[in-house]
Amino acid sequence: MQTRRIVVLLLLVGIAFLFGSGSHVTQAAPQAAVLIVEFSDGYQVVRVVPFSTPTISGLDLIANSGLDVSISDGLVCKVGPDGCSLPDQHCWCSAPFYWNYFYWTGYTWSFVCPGPSTRVVSSGGVEYLLFSKETSPKPMDTSGLFDETRLAPGIAAAVVNADGSVQLAIESAGDTDGDGAVSARYRKTDAPWSEVTPLQRTGDLHTITLPTLSAGTWDVELLFADDDGVRGSTAWQTQVSIPQLAPPLTYLPLVCPPRAE
Repeated sequence: MQTRRIVVLLLLVGIAFLFGSGSHVTQAAPQAAVLIVEFSDGYQVVRVVPFSTPTISGLDLIANSGLDVSISDGLVCKVGPDGCSLPDQHCWCSAPFYWNYFYWTGYTWSFVCPGPSTRVVSSGGVEYLLFSKETSPKPMDTSGLFDETRLAPGIAAAVVNADGSVQLAIESAGDTDGDGAVSARYRKTDAPWSEVTPLQRTGDLHTITLPTLSAGTWDVELLFADDDGVRGSTAWQTQVSIPQLAPPLTYLPLVCPPRAE
């Protein structure tokens, strides 16, 4: 009888250990899928999107990516700079260029003709949104896309100030170990590049103000580096036009002619 009581007690202790408040058994594993966005200039942004349900639609995956997205009636109308601005434009205003949706099968990209609203995404899925005309993404190595120690640059912005200086800003994701960096350089188109200058980092936001540039067209480039690797493009480039500044006004004193005697 004493032996039976000891066995029952041990079983109760084991059950309490397995299903207690700190048990890993009762905690659901996090769900996440990768979204790759490729813009018309070939620039790629990668985002790991978590979700709490067993699956998620491709459209919800895009909407929850944290990127600047416009969606209407189940269609992706605009992401960042590419596509159609609602409500001033129709969602198909850029046809035959539009946002195409694909998913990775393990060896190739499969096109989802009806669009992302019909796609059922499971945890571990790799999805691709491409702004193009009848083209498909190239096969790629997807092994490091979920690695959150790797820097994942976002959508960059360049603003020309009235004095001819240029403000650059970009928000990144990942880089949980903090060793990623963003730097900038610029040049008058077809001229040599300037020295590379690091951007100031505040959390995940990277910013810099380039010095006043002379009138004309300039190439501006952001370069991304991380010892763990970079998810997405390793560089972003754009052109900015610096207007001719109006010359400063010169005020001359009013001189009266000598008075006739």
